[in-house]
Amino acid sequence: MRLVSTFLIGTAFFFAAVLPARAEAPKTVFEYAVESWALGTVKLSVPLHYRDGKLLAFPARITELVRATRGNPQNLMYIHEVWESDDKPFFERGDVFFAPIKLLPQYSYWRDNLPLTRRHQAAGGRRYIFRGDDIPEAKRILTAYTEAVALGSKEGDRRALLVVLEALSSKNAVLRQDAVAYLAKTDGLAERFPKNGAAAFKAFVLSDAPESERVAVTAIAGEKKLAALVGELRSLADRDDRVGAAAVVSLKQLGKPLGKQEILDRTKGQTAELRAAAYGGLAGMVDADEAVRGLFSKVLASDESEGVRKAAIDALSGTHSTVVVPILVAAMKRLDGASSAAAEALGVIGGTEAVDALKSALIAGPDAATIGVISALNSTPGCTDCSTFLLRQNREHADEDLRKMIAIRMELPLPHEH
Repeated sequence: MRLVSTFLIGTAFFFAAVLPARAEAPKTVFEYAVESWALGTVKLSVPLHYRDGKLLAFPARITELVRATRGNPQNLMYIHEVWESDDKPFFERGDVFFAPIKLLPQYSYWRDNLPLTRRHQAAGGRRYIFRGDDIPEAKRILTAYTEAVALGSKEGDRRALLVVLEALSSKNAVLRQDAVAYLAKTDGLAERFPKNGAAAFKAFVLSDAPESERVAVTAIAGEKKLAALVGELRSLADRDDRVGAAAVVSLKQLGKPLGKQEILDRTKGQTAELRAAAYGGLAGMVDADEAVRGLFSKVLASDESEGVRKAAIDALSGTHSTVVVPILVAAMKRLDGASSAAAEALGVIGGTEAVDALKSALIAGPDAATIGVISALNSTPGCTDCSTFLLRQNREHADEDLRKMIAIRMELPLPHEH
């Protein structure tokens, strides 16, 4: 359901907010713990200095080992790069920390003439260095997780997932955020969901953890089809906040949507995301219910927030029903921040009525809907003459800027200025 991304109540917002941008979902501390050369508590000794102090090699000792890939390692050479942004030393002699440790390739830092010994760093970088009061909790959670994974069984998988669910309530932000990220990126959660996992879920979403994280986990329940959480989601759907909105969406994804009157009540909620979720729930009724169509017409003509109106438009486009075309045409002609979205929705639905409205809008442009109109005409399914129409407008339309917009969208050559 695109409503989730429209109102940032899914996991995309969470990743953007708390994790580095990468092409793929990054590994979490749980995966690093399992894959690490060693997992344990490390104490640093006197460092060797290289690159004028910008590269430090700390002889170190593993004072408490949780697990290791092989044997029982006790010593290591920890390689640390000093960042220009460091306003104080990140590591000093005598520092103690808990981390998953990786073994660096033999050729690493070969230009620096480091000691001829194995070299190590924290797997995942500084993010996974746990110090002080965070050490006991990180050790407890990651020990339990790695022990569960080591069982290599379905029961072990369930235990490991329960550890992650319980880590949601960690006071350490990194452990908590990585628990959310793990749930978001991992497939097959429903098949190995533990019996007491619902209690861990409930404890987290009702906690004082950051709302973005609680919203993300509530959205994950629907995205991952966690049917075991339907009861908790129904209770959460009574909330007038972003968590409640995510619960409404998740229930629909699980095939357990709220009743019509319950959804109608939420269109009057105080939270914009809840109202948006409600319109997402109502969209499936537009074909058979004239009153629901009237409600969409009313909201799209109202002073409701642009975000909610865009969510309602998005929900209508997902119906692929021609009965909503007049509603979307009126929204497009409103010529405001949601008009372009309405035009694109018309393109998704297609059909003669929608295409004719789009063509008329382009001829009358440029205006607030024009970019959406061009995009829609360039991609409307089943429209055999839309491309020809756009090419003609690219040649003949009186407005130069509009002609350029068509050329850019269709990847046509732009005229040279002399």
